[in-house]
Parts: sequence; C-alpha cells; structure tokens
Amino acid sequence: MAKTLYQVADEEIRKCINDYLVLINETNNLSNITVDSLDTEKKIVILLSGKGIQQIKHSPKEAIDEWNRRIAIPFDIENSITTSVYKNIRALGAELFDILAKDTKNYTVFDPDYIHNNPSLLPLFQHLSGVFSKSKLKNIIGSVSDNSISKPASVLSDTDNKYKT
Repeated sequence: MAKTLYQVADEEIRKCINDYLVLINETNNLSNITVDSLDTEKKIVILLSGKGIQQIKHSPKEAIDEWNRRIAIPFDIENSITTSVYKNIRALGAELFDILAKDTKNYTVFDPDYIHNNPSLLPLFQHLSGVFSKSKLKNIIGSVSDNSISKPASVLSDTDNKYKT
C-alpha cells in the first residue's frame, strides 16, 4: 500500500524538525548564520519562512542578506517548520488531486465504493467538502481515517440531515 498523505507529511515534519535542530546547532541558535550552514534548500526555507517569507528562491548568500534585513522580526518556529513541510509535500497533494479529479469526473461523482476503497484520499475528501477539522468530520460521519473509511461513512447523502455541515 502506498503511503498516505498524512504519513508522508509526518515523515516530512520529522525531517524538517531535524534540519531545524541541525541549523540551530550549526548557527549557535541562529546568531551566526554562514553560507556553509545553509547547505540545503530546506534549511534556507526553514530560516526565511521563520521570518515570514513565503516565496523563497534564494542562494545561501541572498538568504543571509534577507535574514539580516529582517533581524528585528521575531522568528516563528512553527511557521518555519510548517512552510517547509507544505512546500515539500505540495507535489504529492497536486498529484493526488489530479487522480481524484480524473476518478470523480472533475469532482462531480463521488461513488461510495470509491470513497470506501480509497481512504488514503481522506484529506482531499475533507478539503473538497470544506471540513477541515478531524473532530468536526467525526461529528458528521463518525470515526474515519486515511487507512479506513467504513461503508456507512462513505455514503454521504444530501437528503440526510445527519451529514449536513
């Protein structure tokens, strides 16, 4: 079975946290950033997104210059890690949306058997339905995961109030 989007994201967040910790160690808590300490694109993204920069295409030298221009802006650890995670799993998400669009006739036909047989697409089903919280999803259709969607949970009826959001 292929890895789910959640599993890929979990692996990626662990890698990003590790790279962040290496960067912190190599730069004396971000107080001595050098070109050598920015030896991967991921470290550059982690560094600059922590200062609120989202579009990051910088060389190590340019990243240091940008860091110095924003030295007064507090560093946001959560933003630095999540930006890197999202950047690195975006391609997989796009690929899954392409598959889902094809399989559902451009998001118009969601067969219950398809939903039941493709639990790994749960994050996409949630996104398309506008349910962004696992707790809200559980209230609407019960307990599901990206490893298993029961047959009853895969049947969403527009006429059944229990499934209205």
